[in-house]
Amino acid sequence: MMPCGQSPPRITLDDNESELRTLGVDHFPAGPVETVSITPGHAAPRRPIDTHLAFACSFCRIDWGADCIRNCIQTAQPSTGPVEKVERRGKLWEDEDLTGQHADRIQAAIASDAAATSALVASWRRSSNLHRLDPADRSPARYLTELELGRARQRVEPLIRAAQPSLDRLYLAVGGVGCCVLLADREGVPVERRGAPADDETFHSWGLWTGSVWNEESQGTNGIGTCLVEQRVLTIHRDQHFHTRNTGLSCTTAPIYDHLGDLVAALDVSSCRADLTEAFANLISVAVVDAARRIEAENFKIAFPKARILLAPVGDKGSGALIAVDADDLVVGATRSARMALGLTQQCLDKPMPARDLLGWAENRPEVLAEAERSVLQRALARADGNVSAAAQALGISRATLHRKLNRLDVHRPH
Repeated sequence: MMPCGQSPPRITLDDNESELRTLGVDHFPAGPVETVSITPGHAAPRRPIDTHLAFACSFCRIDWGADCIRNCIQTAQPSTGPVEKVERRGKLWEDEDLTGQHADRIQAAIASDAAATSALVASWRRSSNLHRLDPADRSPARYLTELELGRARQRVEPLIRAAQPSLDRLYLAVGGVGCCVLLADREGVPVERRGAPADDETFHSWGLWTGSVWNEESQGTNGIGTCLVEQRVLTIHRDQHFHTRNTGLSCTTAPIYDHLGDLVAALDVSSCRADLTEAFANLISVAVVDAARRIEAENFKIAFPKARILLAPVGDKGSGALIAVDADDLVVGATRSARMALGLTQQCLDKPMPARDLLGWAENRPEVLAEAERSVLQRALARADGNVSAAAQALGISRATLHRKLNRLDVHRPH
């Protein structure tokens, strides 16, 4: 199969052009979104036509060419309709029957009781009943203006900077199999993207591009929009999408939370390959989740540049449970994973909280001032490599005073 987004070669028409026109071919494929219209009921050509195109007929599902002409056009009856559409494989089949089948399936699920047990059907119901969307709607993706996109990028500029290494790393993992990487803001608008240049035309036609709007209010059930609503990692695979026009896509998305634990973005890997299986989409999900946690961690470090970043003692070490501790050993920040694991709220973090108490390092006895003083002296001696004069100067006390304190607290110089 031809790689996603790669333009197929033109047909060599010469004397075959007149033959094709006798079959009702109105025009010839030249770009990623053009179609070949074929009027049913004509005779088959007198000889095979070697096209080698990555097009699939919506009637017989065979690659458009000699086999399709023999198997489809020759046997087509006038009652099938005046026009059949032939489109590039990976593009949405636009014939009325398939559009109606998907829309009917969505409506039947919405009318059932499945929404109570299925998150997917619940999203379909939101799309139809709350957002008043039609699954058969074929309107193209909506794009922000350049000014609107610029403002959207400004609002999450620190996150975009923090995400750069992780986006590059994720794209290296999935880009070779025909996927693109999107970082979308809280409103479902991709503000950063990674993709192969050869696939740009195809992905742009699907709306997998910066500035497109993928919230659930506009697109119904989809990876980015539904992830932002449900705030969980999910995959919307092909016909799980609400709109029929999006059923050629497979999208895996993970939420991203900021340093305050609030939802701020979504990380998405999307593909329009027809041969992408659900099993492979599950493997992509692992990479997406890992990249999302890395972005959160990097953004958290940027938010607390002068703090020490500690890994919270939780069971899942890969959950990204981090806390920020200031110079006074007080907790000043925590990621969403840490907040959930340690039972922290923003009200807890607004008040001074010793890290030792939060992490369970404090001993069950009153804290003594002498112990704090001992720690200060030991750190000063360690920094001075055991030199008493240098340590005393760093502490702003005399050498004799430091000696008295060392003797009183039984602090020994390192050798």
